[in-house]
Amino acid sequence: MQEERSFRPGEIVEVISGPFTRAVCKVRDVNNDKRMLAVIVVEGSIAEKFGHFSLELKFQEVRKRANR
Repeated sequence: MQEERSFRPGEIVEVISGPFTRAVCKVRDVNNDKRMLAVIVVEGSIAEKFGHFSLELKFQEVRKRANR
């Protein structure tokens, strides 16, 4: 059974798998049918190197980040 996850634009998530692991992103758009997020990388070594940029990630590649 697939874990139910929900995301909203504006939420902050952390990448937990793949080449962008540990990058912190802001959700820009959510596609629930495809279980994909469009995000903007806002924090992490990759953002420091390349600046803010967009990615598309699967729901299972991220987790919601606790408020700081």
